[in-house]
Amino acid sequence: RLLTMINNLFPTPIYSNTIDSDTLKKLQTDINDYIKNNRSEFNLKAWNCNTETNILCEEEKSFFPKYLKDLIIQNTVSYFSQAGFKLAPFFISGCWLTLGGKGAFQDLHDHLDSTTQRDVFSGVMYISIDENSGGEFIIQSPIDTLVNLLPQSGIESKSERPEYNKSNTAKYKPRVLMNAREGMFISFPSWLKHGSLDYRSDKKKRISISWNITLLDNITFDSTNALLTNPTNQMI
Repeated sequence: RLLTMINNLFPTPIYSNTIDSDTLKKLQTDINDYIKNNRSEFNLKAWNCNTETNILCEEEKSFFPKYLKDLIIQNTVSYFSQAGFKLAPFFISGCWLTLGGKGAFQDLHDHLDSTTQRDVFSGVMYISIDENSGGEFIIQSPIDTLVNLLPQSGIESKSERPEYNKSNTAKYKPRVLMNAREGMFISFPSWLKHGSLDYRSDKKKRISISWNITLLDNITFDSTNALLTNPTNQMI
């Protein structure tokens, strides 16, 4: 007798964690102070959505204290380990803030063209959000284009944003929604499309930190303090 089955292959490793309350409180205080003192650095025109960001500001004016750098590095090392990747030299190639009020959203996008360097992971950490008020983090299947070549599945995708409802093959083009909460830390492959749904609260701003992780060759990895160093220049 012939047995039939369907195997869903090729999983994508997504790392998530919750940062400790003391670090979260420090980030909330320091970031709110940074925003007040650097309001002109936030731009609505950086992306095709109504979310503000300081991604275009000069490096010396960005928010990137050492304790934040260490937090991202430590969790990235944990990502390597838990996903079964061989630990390789890396550095944080970009770090920026995003602000969103009521109605703010972020279109689906990836970070493949964000730099000419070899980005391997990207991440987001939520600092401020009115929980259960929209603004869910979206992760979309990496086969979103190729899956359209399959027959229609008869299962429609439903979302607040019409542009996320285009496919009739939703069963094989899944979009995972994660309810954003303060302190949530997520890291994922940079080629994975992601975004956020409309934020419905006017009680507090939705504030998050995002970054990219780039692999480097021909450098020394110091596993003691999770810093990467070049023979002549210390790298992040």
